[in-house]
Amino acid sequence: MPAVVQVRGLRFAYGEAFELSIDDVTIGPGVFGLLGPNGAGKSTWMSLMCGLLRAGSGTVHVGGQVMSPDASDLRARVALMPQDFGLFPGYDVAGCLTYYGTLRGMAASEVKQRLDELSRLLDLNALFAIRVEHLSGGQRQKVGLAMAMLGQPEFLLVDEPTAGLDPIERDRVLAVLHDYGERATVVLSTHIVEDVEACCERAAIVMGGRVVASGNIDALRTRLAGRLWMRPERPSPSTGERARDTNARPRLLRAGRFWEWAVSDASPGAEWHPLEADLRATFLHLLHVENGAKDALALAFDAPGMAAHRSAEDEAVNTVEGDG
Repeated sequence: MPAVVQVRGLRFAYGEAFELSIDDVTIGPGVFGLLGPNGAGKSTWMSLMCGLLRAGSGTVHVGGQVMSPDASDLRARVALMPQDFGLFPGYDVAGCLTYYGTLRGMAASEVKQRLDELSRLLDLNALFAIRVEHLSGGQRQKVGLAMAMLGQPEFLLVDEPTAGLDPIERDRVLAVLHDYGERATVVLSTHIVEDVEACCERAAIVMGGRVVASGNIDALRTRLAGRLWMRPERPSPSTGERARDTNARPRLLRAGRFWEWAVSDASPGAEWHPLEADLRATFLHLLHVENGAKDALALAFDAPGMAAHRSAEDEAVNTVEGDG
């Protein structure tokens, strides 16, 4: 049965260098995305949710039970595929996975049956005889996911699972995670917007150790609908050179060309064209706000019609933006 995960008032700090602060998030069942740039705190949050780290304050409840490093029975029902993981050296893939299953307390017959299933799902047959030290980066990712899924956890956390995968294998892994989410709770952590759109039903956008937006994917995707505009990047009036300060002028790269983009309730001017709202636009906009632009919504262009405000509230998206 899927384990519903409740995060309440969670705090964790690495000295004065970084603090994770998650107020109130409920996850599951299904696939939940943690979307954020590198260093946002996603991996730390996942480590707290599976009991690898002890929170400074606050709680994580998994299936109604408090998660902590001491909750050994609960942790046995949870599995994490971290960004960096080790494989047992000297083993081939089949031996490595079999040994891992034994360490998890699985019977030999159960391990064999589960490996047959995972082989079909992840196309592992051709890898079973390869020594783990000879695997490519993408092959290691698939083996790491198989390790995490071997014991059929109620709560599965995967950190950047598609790193190094070609497009076909990426789609395969995302499909496997989506299907597994029909009978378990899955957290997919990534900075790749397309992975979240393809696989997740709900997501939280994480920046600077905080959740800056959360909700269902459709609501996050359409958050800026009707208020996005773009124009070809213009030379600077003073230097004649293309602007390169992405904090001052948000840009999109399309077909080898940079476009400036803006958020406005009305067209900023004749040369601005409507831009379709999507999850990537929402993510880039929130990232721009988080990076502390002088006025991320008005973009300091002094263009008429630029709106320096959002709509009062989006019922489907819960936003907790700071001042950057």
